[in-house]
Amino acid sequence: MNSLRFPIVTIGTDGLWLDEEVDPAGLCPASGQALPLSRLGLRGHLTPLDGEEFLFRGTVTGVFSHACDRCLEEAAFPFEVAATWRFVSAEPVVSGGEVILTAEELDDPAADYTYTAGELDLVPALWEEAEMAFPEKFLCREECRGLCPGCGGNLNERTCACKAAPETDINPGLAGLKDLFPDLPEQPSEE
Repeated sequence: MNSLRFPIVTIGTDGLWLDEEVDPAGLCPASGQALPLSRLGLRGHLTPLDGEEFLFRGTVTGVFSHACDRCLEEAAFPFEVAATWRFVSAEPVVSGGEVILTAEELDDPAADYTYTAGELDLVPALWEEAEMAFPEKFLCREECRGLCPGCGGNLNERTCACKAAPETDINPGLAGLKDLFPDLPEQPSEE
């Protein structure tokens, strides 16, 4: 059984404290893309609100394991984010055998997540937080020097002695555009 799935009857009026380490394998939804997570954790308090609403406040922590984008060495990228999730029931409200509110009427734009069958599942919310924490760029450290463009050696480990072309030849920038387009006029036209 998933350790992040709770029958609502087990959540008392004082709520439920959570401190869970979760195996990230198998948490990815069928429509999602797997993340390079080596660790994922959740810590916080699940509180019942008025009616059939619940609020979770806490932190999501984890570690991405991925190659550095500059030097290609495998590195760990820890993260910690604050999380606040509101859950509402997706089932119709029934009173005296009569449906008072349907699922469509219960569609609450202020709610983050819904639950059904009297059970809260925190996995979709946890996975979404991990996806949002995914870095745009993986750097083993900010001052990573990367790889030598000549021999491919890791410049963090040693100073390269190869005869690589000067950096201006490798990446000429805007100054190099003139050489790439020799037929262009030197002066801008007066149009």
